[in-house]
Amino acid sequence: MAEEKEGQGGGSKKLIIIFAVVALVLVGASVAVTLMLVGGKEEAEPAGEEVVEAPKEPHYFSLDPPFTVNLEGGGKRPRYLQITLDAMTYDEEVLEAVKQHMPLIRNNLVMLFGRQKLEELATPEGKEKLRQETLKTIQQVLEQETGKPGVEAVYFSSFVMQ
Repeated sequence: MAEEKEGQGGGSKKLIIIFAVVALVLVGASVAVTLMLVGGKEEAEPAGEEVVEAPKEPHYFSLDPPFTVNLEGGGKRPRYLQITLDAMTYDEEVLEAVKQHMPLIRNNLVMLFGRQKLEELATPEGKEKLRQETLKTIQQVLEQETGKPGVEAVYFSSFVMQ
């Protein structure tokens, strides 16, 4: 009988050990699953978010004072062109570059405006062509001096021919 009690007692010990191991495995598995689910969301959220840059704001500046030049093809009486220019950039550093190189920019623009013919500027197409050439001239100066064109657009805020 004593031997039977030992056999039964050993079996119950084995059963307790098996339950304990199974319980530990279940607890470990539930912790692992919880960490994967919770931890996976935390990692996925930053990776899933798209970094959206705020659109850059345009910076407008005037090229003061207005440009006044003689036009070609005015006949016997002299003809004049007076233009007030505004320009736009998205890069604040360009504002300083324009200020620094303003004498060169103004010189090149005076030369450009002085080559214009009255007949060409009388049409909307001629004015648009001059606006594009003005932008290109400013961009060339900035490209030459700073390595980047900088100015995105040029606008005539005043355009007078006389």
